[in-house]
Amino acid sequence: MKNKRILVVIDSLGYGGAERLVVSLLPYIEKYNYKFDVMVLFSDLSLKPEIELSGINVITLNQDYADRWSVLRLFYYFRAAVVDKKYDIIWGHLFFGNLYSGLYGIFCKSTKVIWTLHSPCYGVLNQKKFYHKPRQLFEKFFGNLFVDYKVAVSVAVADDYRRWRDIDVIYNGIDFSHFPVSLGELKKAKIRKEYNVDTGEFMIVTPGRYSPEKGHMTMIDAIKILEEKYKIRVTWIVIGNGVFKSNVHNAIISSKLKSKVLLLDAISHANLLDLINSSDIAVIPSIREPFGIVAVEVMGLGIPIIVSRVDGLIEVTKEFKCALTTLPGDPDDLASAIFNIHSRLGYYKDVCADNMNSVRNYFDISVCASNWAQKFSDVGQ
Repeated sequence: MKNKRILVVIDSLGYGGAERLVVSLLPYIEKYNYKFDVMVLFSDLSLKPEIELSGINVITLNQDYADRWSVLRLFYYFRAAVVDKKYDIIWGHLFFGNLYSGLYGIFCKSTKVIWTLHSPCYGVLNQKKFYHKPRQLFEKFFGNLFVDYKVAVSVAVADDYRRWRDIDVIYNGIDFSHFPVSLGELKKAKIRKEYNVDTGEFMIVTPGRYSPEKGHMTMIDAIKILEEKYKIRVTWIVIGNGVFKSNVHNAIISSKLKSKVLLLDAISHANLLDLINSSDIAVIPSIREPFGIVAVEVMGLGIPIIVSRVDGLIEVTKEFKCALTTLPGDPDDLASAIFNIHSRLGYYKDVCADNMNSVRNYFDISVCASNWAQKFSDVGQ
């Protein structure tokens, strides 16, 4: 049987949740007789070597960030790169990946177009009306007229697009086969030492890009409360990329918490997993979160976690007993939850360890791959 050819179109291959999903997912879907190429529109190619190790071809345009809205010029390069490939399906991810896959679908009627909706659009318009209005208009016009199938990564995202027609939901999956089951105490101590975390310090990690909606400012205020009210010695390690990092750094300096916080850029996935596994808890204080893939990873490691009570995070944690939830943007509630876990750390570690296998079974990458393979089969009929 001939492999169906699918072109994945994505903004970048940086260390983000959507990018990580694509890199992990494609080798599993290929087992169902599909052949993938990946078109990367812009210049962050951090995960390119990893996906090429799987034998998947990566096509790059390598355009600078300033050129992102040069739609006609970029689409010219895009078409030139794929015009002779004769793909059966164009599969878009993220805003620009969806944009160019939708445009291509107009000119190539024989190719089916699928959009993956990784984040909400309508629900954030009141916060960033100028930025999101063009996106809303484009997505609604193209999505309903020129896209064959639309798939959201969570019910929360699908509900945000409730004005649209025919949106399916396929949860993101995690490749737990590469996850460490546990780390010995000696290795944990070694990793903590590498990051200058003293023995006896309560170590908290927050993976995720530096962005206002990730709630870093709330966490800074919560640490101050932990120090002053609860008298807990903490070290908070933040890992990610993003232009908001300087704002977070300045807020830490102003709050006189420099000795308590370590701000890291993105690190390799293996190193990130080891860092999470060496921590006491993870905290995801997001103001909004469409899915919360990092929360699933933390639960899959059996580490206690605190998440904001927002749609995507509630959705991925509600079936399990390994997460506490707090009011988004409320540092007092967050500090109280951290103190709760700190006071009963042994109990919460046992609960999370007991739920680890259930989390892994529910969000395993093979389940996600099977669902996507079925979707591609439906598209071809």
